[in-house]
Amino acid sequence: MSVGLAVNESEDLRELCPSGVVSAVCFGDPDVLPEHPAEAASCANFQESRRIEFLNGRLCARTALAEIGSEDALLSADPLGVPQWPSGFVGSISHSKGLCGAIAAREKNYFCLGLDYEKIGRLSGTASKRVVHSLEEPLLKSNVHSPTLLFSLKEAFYKAQFPKWQQRANFQDIALSLDFKSGTAEIIYLNDAFVSDIVDAVSKFKFSFTHNNERVCSICCLPN
Repeated sequence: MSVGLAVNESEDLRELCPSGVVSAVCFGDPDVLPEHPAEAASCANFQESRRIEFLNGRLCARTALAEIGSEDALLSADPLGVPQWPSGFVGSISHSKGLCGAIAAREKNYFCLGLDYEKIGRLSGTASKRVVHSLEEPLLKSNVHSPTLLFSLKEAFYKAQFPKWQQRANFQDIALSLDFKSGTAEIIYLNDAFVSDIVDAVSKFKFSFTHNNERVCSICCLPN
């Protein structure tokens, strides 16, 4: 799915998705309507810009789910704000300055998924220091966008694991190595305060990313 100016972003995300993961992207349509009363209730008190992103994100999620066989999915949020995906499916939604995207897969193929969009240059020097682990500092010399890339990849990881394990963490609790040529990343450090299931699966998490002068897009997944 792509709408208007989201065509390039739609193609980029589709190419970034691993086998078995589908995607949909759109720029926020201000006229989009909730498809279910629960979705309307979830965003009833949102500011207008957030409401538009919320509803367009759900639209992207339903579009992606329909591609793999889940029709008319109700994506209400739990008390923590986490979208409730249909039984047998996993997915993730992201918003960035009007751009909305979602990825989805069958749970038999992927235990969890995380998607994150970030605007390039959004991090201040102080914020970058909170994001970048000491093991990642050599990356700052490799690519000027490294802080935003690391921020986005870590967000994708947190969004992947949180619906399953509800682990809250800081950016310093994980360190990544980045391969700019292949657009992939690996975990090189993980705080052992994470639950043992995550620690045991650390080498199985897969990361992919792409970026241009405007935006970073990152995916984290844990195959089954």
